[in-house]
Amino acid sequence: MLDFTVTGPYLTIVNTTVYDSSGNNNGVLDPGETVDLTALLRNVGTDSAIYVTGSLMENSSYITVDDGSGYWGDIAPGDSAENLTDRFTITASPSTPVGTSVDFQLEVSASGGYIDTLNFNLVVGTPGQDYATHDCGNVKLTVTRYGAIGFMSSAGTQGSGFWYPITGSNHLYYASFAAGTDANYVVDRYYEVNQQDDTDWETTTNPEGKVRMYEPGPNNFDEYATARYDDSGHPTSKGLVCTQESWCWDDATANDFVIMKFSMINEGSSTLSDLYAAIFVDWDIGNYSNNQGSSEAARNLTWMYETTPYVGVAILDPPRSTPAANLALIDHDLYVY
Repeated sequence: MLDFTVTGPYLTIVNTTVYDSSGNNNGVLDPGETVDLTALLRNVGTDSAIYVTGSLMENSSYITVDDGSGYWGDIAPGDSAENLTDRFTITASPSTPVGTSVDFQLEVSASGGYIDTLNFNLVVGTPGQDYATHDCGNVKLTVTRYGAIGFMSSAGTQGSGFWYPITGSNHLYYASFAAGTDANYVVDRYYEVNQQDDTDWETTTNPEGKVRMYEPGPNNFDEYATARYDDSGHPTSKGLVCTQESWCWDDATANDFVIMKFSMINEGSSTLSDLYAAIFVDWDIGNYSNNQGSSEAARNLTWMYETTPYVGVAILDPPRSTPAANLALIDHDLYVY
């Protein structure tokens, strides 16, 4: 039988804590914030760690260590201690992309010659989610980390779809944002030719692009969400990146819609000519076999209904004075089944 007992003091990091009372006080290192940071150390060795001190270092151009010295005092075997009376101070640059993971090195030492380097990381900004649901007004809509809308997939198991009114029921089977140049390059999370979901859009990892919901959001928006994904799942990926934003309001004059914005970035090496963008939506309103609808060019709008309510998608940018490239209400039996 092997014996893994560590003789002498041996320190490990249990967790770290961000104190941002001078910022938004959400316990997260956000872009532009200066925060205090502590590390909870545990002594898993056989001897006490006497007079424990530490120096904090990092390797990110976005982070500045303003005060990198910490003190924990004595830590007996099996005990833990936090540098509450001598915290670190760090600053994240305002330009730090949300979701950036920063690696830190904490060099700890104790009397008697003990020294070690402990590693940990912090994610700048609110932790990301696979999906989040806008629900502050009279609608409910789920947005996701890779362009699917309403649900994470057509299975409908993760997400809430689209509810209007919010006390009613879901009217959305599945939807997706799409972009493309021709029949050989269409990037989406919608139905594939084999009736499976396409997986062209993939969530970015650097910066980490999962959904982040802010309540309230900047500029007094009641709800604001972001996500970031790219075309790396497409068989002929071209380096296309999409940053997704969405807004919702708890306002009697503007509570029956969600606005979504999709900004396209070409990080590839070739020009993307004739790039178009669209939202594909499979509405199911009440008894879907009775659904009807149409398109209205004057408002860049396509809509559907059974009796009531009416639901649809409208293009806001470019404005109505610029005709949409295409508005279409299509035959589900023909184009899906």
